[in-house]
Amino acid sequence: MNSKNALSALALGIASLSALLPMSASADAVIVNPLAGGMHWSSLGEPDTTTYGQTFKVADATNTRLDSFSFWLKSSHGTSRLRAYVAEWSGSGIVGSNLFAGSEFSGVYNDFTEIAISTGGLNLDASKQYVAYFSAAGLFDGEADGVYIGTNNFQDTYANGSFVYDNSRGVSPGVNWAGCHSDCSDVAFRLAFNQSSGSQVPEPASFALTGIALLGMLAARRRKGHAAR
Repeated sequence: MNSKNALSALALGIASLSALLPMSASADAVIVNPLAGGMHWSSLGEPDTTTYGQTFKVADATNTRLDSFSFWLKSSHGTSRLRAYVAEWSGSGIVGSNLFAGSEFSGVYNDFTEIAISTGGLNLDASKQYVAYFSAAGLFDGEADGVYIGTNNFQDTYANGSFVYDNSRGVSPGVNWAGCHSDCSDVAFRLAFNQSSGSQVPEPASFALTGIALLGMLAARRRKGHAAR
């Protein structure tokens, strides 16, 4: 096959591939327990309960990377100061160190407000259970503040986890949490998953860029061949 025919065949191949492949080859999954009914757990923050969280498992065996999670908060008094975390859950507390620890965030929420936390992409194990939580640990400063955390009208509909809390008086939660290990109604939450970083399939754009690069190489080779004659 001469250079002209090779260029034409490669261009046709790239066009066909772009037409056949979907816009994105990676899958994602979202687990949502929606906010409903105005019912809530209360209250999170100084001088009350230090830590509120929700235990969970990954969406499925493919979508094991947690990209973000959300809870809904409403202020009860003062300006809340909290941090977000993710850790492995033993059934009664966290295992080892936190897998994710976010920066401090604060606010006054006049109505239930979704607080979305980006984890930056946290690869998890489908065989384990985890806890996503907000905590005022280390942030008690003598000023009373607190927030309610919203629920789905106290419906306990999520099979792979539950609401958990630790009343540790400002101390970071550890291997044994004070209450609601598995017998409390879920909070309202949103968990966004994607394929783990090591298993993603290249997207069509990557194939197209590779094809364009090959076209350029063949064109340059063809020009070089003409110049040498």
